[in-house]
Amino acid sequence: MWERTLTVNGFSKAFAMTAEEPDFDTPSVIAEAGINVICEGHTRYTPNAGTFELRKAICHKLEEENGISYTPNQILISNGAKQSVLQGLLVVCSSGDEVIIAGPFYVSYFEMARMAYANLLVLDLDETLVCAYKTSSLPVILRSQATEVGLSWFELECVSSNKEYDRKPKVNHVTVFERQYSYELFSIAFS
Repeated sequence: MWERTLTVNGFSKAFAMTAEEPDFDTPSVIAEAGINVICEGHTRYTPNAGTFELRKAICHKLEEENGISYTPNQILISNGAKQSVLQGLLVVCSSGDEVIIAGPFYVSYFEMARMAYANLLVLDLDETLVCAYKTSSLPVILRSQATEVGLSWFELECVSSNKEYDRKPKVNHVTVFERQYSYELFSIAFS
């Protein structure tokens, strides 16, 4: 609607940069698949982590296309990045903890940290952040997509918990939009 309003008011081409909503209808193959699963009786809630079949298919995709191996028990399906990041922070943060985040960032992260009774420490995405991450046991949120400021359309978000366990960070990785761009997705899960 916003795009149409701007176009009608004389702008030659307007781009809607809100809510990451697509500007096209659901492809018919997807719509038909949705209709088919409803007709087959798949109309109940699924397990919180996602169905075993979906998690197994994701494992197959990751091995075939990205060269990494996971088991279905290592895969978690969520209804979006915000849910995963918030739940990760709620699990790893205690009252008064600091959460390091690279700026610019998604505005919800302040409230997510607040809900986890943590404080948000914003650092520029440069050597300062890298040094802070290497020497810290704090949770870290990295976001290389900054759609709200128009920097890129590539997204990597992760929440890293306390590094004391085996001296390796625990990572909850959320990848969105992997196949929409002309460049290869960089993911810490793929490295």
